[in-house]
Amino acid sequence: VPIMQNVYSIATKQSYIEGLITGPVEPYATHYQARPGTMLPIMLHTNGKNRIVKALWGMALPGRSTPVTQIHMNQVLKQRPFTQLIRKQRCAIPANCFIVNRNEPRLVRLLKQRLFFMGGIYQMQYRSGDSLLRFAVLQTEPADLLLPHCHEMPICLTIDHAKGWTTAKHIGDIMHRADRASQLWFDHFRVSDRVLEANVNERNLLVPLGASVQQQRDKEAALGNIDINELRANRNSKH
Repeated sequence: VPIMQNVYSIATKQSYIEGLITGPVEPYATHYQARPGTMLPIMLHTNGKNRIVKALWGMALPGRSTPVTQIHMNQVLKQRPFTQLIRKQRCAIPANCFIVNRNEPRLVRLLKQRLFFMGGIYQMQYRSGDSLLRFAVLQTEPADLLLPHCHEMPICLTIDHAKGWTTAKHIGDIMHRADRASQLWFDHFRVSDRVLEANVNERNLLVPLGASVQQQRDKEAALGNIDINELRANRNSKH
């Protein structure tokens, strides 16, 4: 099924994120291929500040034999405990890119955004006196550009939208912020099937399949010259 696979990347240095938020940033490891069952950074809003803490990807819920790693927004308001979590326990998950389509893996990222956030929900699990944060990624309808490659994708947020996501009070505002794909610009390309293999953590799996280092640099340079506001104005003028 062409959906987001359980793989994304977070390789941005801690110091960069520290410059974006007001609260503390808990140290985290670089994950070129982050997967469920891994401790990963998430952003929470507590005591008037955003902070980055580590949490386990995958929520353990009663009646489910396997952890929940993703849930679509059209199911959130229909199923407990998601109906409660979406109101009070939202998080934003920092990412550099994510992978869609198991048959032909494609890397997806935001144009001209060094870092973005994925909308999520979290829980605190208590066991034997210990506590553990766990999270799941929230899915929404894909951007038009990605429709041939996936039927759903993560809620994608810029840093400013992510801050609003973690602090929104009303369910209408929350649901509005969950539909951001049409307001963002994406880039995507085919990558090696190995990106989906378990236990790999390799940066070179995030480059276009068959592309040379120079070709990738040329692509990055071309993307850096794109004026997104001009593109948006041209697109809107056609409607």
